[in-house]
Amino acid sequence: IAVAGDDAAKSLGVNVDLLRVGLIVLSVLLASVVVSTCGVIGFVGLVGPHIARLIIGADRLDYSKGLTQRFQAYAELLAGHPEYREKVSFLQVAPRSREEVSEYRDLKKTLDRLAGRINGKYAQFDWVPLRYMTHGLTRKVLAGFFRHSAIGLVTPLRDGMNLVAKEYVACRSDLGGALVLSEFTGAAAELRRAYQCNPHDLEDVKDAIEAALNQTLVGKRDVNDFGVHADYVAE
Repeated sequence: IAVAGDDAAKSLGVNVDLLRVGLIVLSVLLASVVVSTCGVIGFVGLVGPHIARLIIGADRLDYSKGLTQRFQAYAELLAGHPEYREKVSFLQVAPRSREEVSEYRDLKKTLDRLAGRINGKYAQFDWVPLRYMTHGLTRKVLAGFFRHSAIGLVTPLRDGMNLVAKEYVACRSDLGGALVLSEFTGAAAELRRAYQCNPHDLEDVKDAIEAALNQTLVGKRDVNDFGVHADYVAE
């Protein structure tokens, strides 16, 4: 299909957008397959016995989004908890913005270095801990990632309502997944069942991610804990 092109694929009745979501998910989780049992969707790695869980962040490449602190907290999680290595994969989508401003170019260089350092230290031939991309995804593809991820990571240093958090919740009509959310977002007042954290405190961010992972990794996910509609929203 890749050789024939999108037009040829469409002529065969193939939904190209859905196909891309599936292929990218497989790539992110290193040749993983989707396993569905009793309505619970997970990703089982073909290489090795571990179960891989996807953590996803989607933000503009902006200093207010707490991306540097997010990468550092994830690095501390891997450093302090070797049991999570090869169990999780973090995908950060960060479309570039305001490239004419030197501070934003410096931020990108900092994130490039952090991503390289994390992958250089922890990556295995069959597992990449952090995938970081600086271009956007279509709404359908991003929704596919939200739908199949174990954790949505939304940790801006300070923000307005932050619609990404609500988009993640809206995509989880399966009542699955966990949301790690900055307490400095407007959405935090409504999404009280999310794992809230102080994004300025690396230890707090790390602990919130760990708490969410402890549930999704050992299969203790419960719709009362991670339900994404009424259960997430404050009464």
